[in-house]
Amino acid sequence: MREACNKIIHASAIKADYVVPDQSSNPDERSAYIRKLLYLDGTYRGVAWRAKLSTIDFARQGAVIFLYFLPN
Repeated sequence: MREACNKIIHASAIKADYVVPDQSSNPDERSAYIRKLLYLDGTYRGVAWRAKLSTIDFARQGAVIFLYFLPN
């Protein structure tokens, strides 16, 4: 979770993986939807990096951490 948050914070570009059904006959991209992956790009000490983040897994882990720290 720490590494995922670090990548999100330091990413210089974030691209969603989205799908446009029947793109050839759908130029206005109606009914487009976003898949579960985000692609993050950035640099660290002059070296480019790229990461793939599953939003579903990220949300699950965040929920687990949140519930762990709730008072009883």
